[in-house]
Amino acid sequence: MECSPFHRCGSCWPDNCFALQNYTRYYVKEYAQINGTNPEDTRNKIKAELQARGPVACAIGATKKFEYEYTNGVYSEESNLESNHIVTVSGWGVENGTEYWTVRNSWGDAWGETGWFRVVTSSFKEGNGDKWNMGIERECYYAIVDASNL
Repeated sequence: MECSPFHRCGSCWPDNCFALQNYTRYYVKEYAQINGTNPEDTRNKIKAELQARGPVACAIGATKKFEYEYTNGVYSEESNLESNHIVTVSGWGVENGTEYWTVRNSWGDAWGETGWFRVVTSSFKEGNGDKWNMGIERECYYAIVDASNL
């Protein structure tokens, strides 16, 4: 479907796409990848960034099972799929002794927990959670918005 005025769609539904008419343009002042020396260090650095500046963008290897079958709860699925989707990690918690990330997806409010999902951290399965959380901690970035021209 062609959208106007920029021939880019701002939002789409299965049968309809439309361009955004009014939007605010934001500029990034600083950004960096969040890296640690090991999974625990990376996990702690992500938590520190969440506390210091807020949500971080992370890549995941979203599986078909995750996309089509997840509805709620703390998700875990063994997989080694390469990154194919970007999500926003906004927090973390613990449920029944399992630590998880709280994550905003871009697939709309009808998906998951009103557009959100929870997925195990790398602490899952005695520190092997990276194999069970779609690699969410492998490629995370923070950005600082330049508010000087807002």
